[in-house]
Amino acid sequence: MATALQVQCGGTTSGSSGQISSPGYGDKISIDIPDNLDCEWKIAVPYGQVVQITIEDFRLEEDGFLEIFDNCPFGYLNENLTSPNVSSNSTITTSTNIATLVFHSKGLKPKHGFNITFLAVEPPYFRPRNRPHQLQADARPNRRLKGLFDSFGLKGIIDFGIDILSRVSEVVMNILDRQEAYRRHQELVNLMTQLKNDINSLSNQITEEGIIAELRHEEEIAAIKYSASVEIVKNYLDTLNTRLHVTVNGTLRPEALAQSWADAVLQQDSEGMNQALNSLYGMIMGSSTVFQGRPFMETISALLRRQNLPSSEYRRRLMTVFEYIMDLQAGGYAAWILALKQNGQTDQISEVLRRGHAKLSEQSCLVAPLFYGFVWGKLGFPGGTQTGVVPDGSFDSDSIDMEYCCRDDGFASLPIRLPLNPPFYLLRFGGYCQQVEEVHVREEWIGYMGNGYRAGVVLDDSGDDNSHKLYYCLYSLPGSVIPTTPIVPDATPAPPNNDNIQIVLIVAPTVAGPCTQPVTRFMFVKTHRAGSTTVAAILYRFGLTYDLNVVLPTTGDLLGWPFEIRPGNYLPLKSGLQHEIIVDRTVYRPDVFQYFFPNDMVYLGILRHPLNHLQSCFSEYGLQKLYNLPAKQPIQNFLDDPYTWERKLHSQRMKRKPYSFTKNLQAYNYGYSLGLSEDLERTTKFVERIASEFKVVLILEYLDESLVVLKREMCWETRDILYTNKTCCQLHDPLRLSNKQQENHRTFATADYMMYDRFVDILKDKIQQQGQDFQDELEDFKKLNKQVQDLCDTEDTSEKNVMTLEATKWYDKIEIDQKTCQLLRANLQQLRTLAREGMVEKGRIVASRRPI
Repeated sequence: MATALQVQCGGTTSGSSGQISSPGYGDKISIDIPDNLDCEWKIAVPYGQVVQITIEDFRLEEDGFLEIFDNCPFGYLNENLTSPNVSSNSTITTSTNIATLVFHSKGLKPKHGFNITFLAVEPPYFRPRNRPHQLQADARPNRRLKGLFDSFGLKGIIDFGIDILSRVSEVVMNILDRQEAYRRHQELVNLMTQLKNDINSLSNQITEEGIIAELRHEEEIAAIKYSASVEIVKNYLDTLNTRLHVTVNGTLRPEALAQSWADAVLQQDSEGMNQALNSLYGMIMGSSTVFQGRPFMETISALLRRQNLPSSEYRRRLMTVFEYIMDLQAGGYAAWILALKQNGQTDQISEVLRRGHAKLSEQSCLVAPLFYGFVWGKLGFPGGTQTGVVPDGSFDSDSIDMEYCCRDDGFASLPIRLPLNPPFYLLRFGGYCQQVEEVHVREEWIGYMGNGYRAGVVLDDSGDDNSHKLYYCLYSLPGSVIPTTPIVPDATPAPPNNDNIQIVLIVAPTVAGPCTQPVTRFMFVKTHRAGSTTVAAILYRFGLTYDLNVVLPTTGDLLGWPFEIRPGNYLPLKSGLQHEIIVDRTVYRPDVFQYFFPNDMVYLGILRHPLNHLQSCFSEYGLQKLYNLPAKQPIQNFLDDPYTWERKLHSQRMKRKPYSFTKNLQAYNYGYSLGLSEDLERTTKFVERIASEFKVVLILEYLDESLVVLKREMCWETRDILYTNKTCCQLHDPLRLSNKQQENHRTFATADYMMYDRFVDILKDKIQQQGQDFQDELEDFKKLNKQVQDLCDTEDTSEKNVMTLEATKWYDKIEIDQKTCQLLRANLQQLRTLAREGMVEKGRIVASRRPI
């Protein structure tokens, strides 16, 4: 008797040859094939070769199909195979070394299905062929609207680019009869006109929304390289579209201009099309020379995410940038092909055409995860309990609704990339937990029995209407200990004719109550002229006391500032070790930190009242001379019209600087873009995001209060927050400002004021919540720190001069001796050197010849 097996299909295969068949093909036993079958296979052959697929057998129902893509389902669609239009032994060759097969059938009858073989081959002569589906120029605008909500928009972008390449290559290769040549020539003209209009329109959108301007602020060198490549391609396309005419056989007129244009396009230096397209491709895919190796669209995505835009607006802007870059490249490859035709180098057209197909497909597949759509669902199950946690949704005495989003593309066995902090859940789907890069996963469940109430989308449920077991997957970093927490409801009366309700919910724990061990992984935002050197010294001493791995600058005292940290900015640790604290100056960029440092770092910072900060900057940086202000009352003169003075300075002496000495310099260190200064809504969202991401932001005007809060929230000891710098909190003489000048400054430095006001409120709320006990500890700390300062300031630092402080409610017994005083008096440079020497001595880093 035949055995029924559960169907399995899809997966990844690699090598120089292989075979793929539909489920059950050639089997002598029956398998349980679902009515709607969707499978996806990925084939990878050695780099430099391409995939040649041979159809050995193909028999499907009319509503079934097999699609063959370059790279992934968002790449170039080579073929869409449907019965009965497929003959045996026919071949399809990709333009890349990766192919994806997508198979769908609404029912496989016995002896139906397909069998194919694949072989790695050298790239053959590449010529255009009839497209499996073609996008008409007049239908293109619709795909941009649809792209905001589903994957068709992304496919529409790649389709349009490939259509342009297909049309131009058909025209220049003279492979059509006369009537068809005229028709395809007109299609090419229409597509190139559409391309020109779209590039101009998209460029205007990007400019108006300030996306590239903000990119220039964030990544100045990379933005310049990006802009240079874009301008080269645009200039060649502008000449092609406005001054040249493509004839029906693919040559250009007028001939003299066409020849000089073609020669320029085919240059092999930085001004030629080859290098311009290579540069754009490298940035999109992740060049090691720009964006710290991160893909361009990932960088743009991070910029847009930090603006806290609505989801639809975020995706629209992201799609606009990607469409613009892809359109430029498609036009660039088309211009390259026309230039080769003009110069009689038609033997090279095939390779350029293949390369265009491959490169556009690779980029589309790389950015596809940024646009994957999520389906919203809601699961309802019995109420009657007020214990447990509903992550997102609602509950009352009769029911609980839990809301979620889902995707059903891809394969559970293929790891995907997701943010790793904190531990998180995914709902299980299809019987398997989705694998995620760099984390461990374990399966958990929710079970209940009751009155059969269930609503929404049914997930993996191994029960029936009155006994349910719904499966979840918990993800955490290797080595994490995440205990399960069973939550059992209070007993509730049984509804008439129904079973008692029982729910067991396993949830990830949340941090609550007093801490139990010191936090030893943190990043500190060292803010200019805000007492940050005093706090940085406290943190360096903490690192030395607890023998932590400090992120040490390669040279000097900067970790990439005025930009975010990069790998070359700090001394690397030996393999297997992790950095634990970041103290020196850099720009706060959590999306960058996660690439280099532990995911469980907490964030600390410091701020100063913006007017006090302005005075300190004027004094420290010589701003009166820098701005060429009058020597008498320079700050008052500046605040009479700060915008004019600022524009004058940046247009003359700080044109290429991404920051300002006087405008939101504190907020800049937290990742704030100067381009947001006039946008109150986005600035408010920025401040709230920082408030949600930072554990403690100290306030210089309330330094002792801030340090006690820091000690309590980080589970540190009182001795960990001692300091001897008596001048760190001294204020300048009060400025005599008019109401108008004060108002001008608050408007000019909006972000600094909003951040300062927000974190002062947070600090005061924390202090108020802790009551009189906090005030008592604060007074005790002030007295203790004064005693320590007086002792360590004396000239007698002999070993006999030791102060012993008996244990109190807030700290254990403390002894202050010569060694302690030396450490407390050490400046930041000396502490940095001690940290470096200690890590070298313990073999954690390799000694650098350059001084720190």
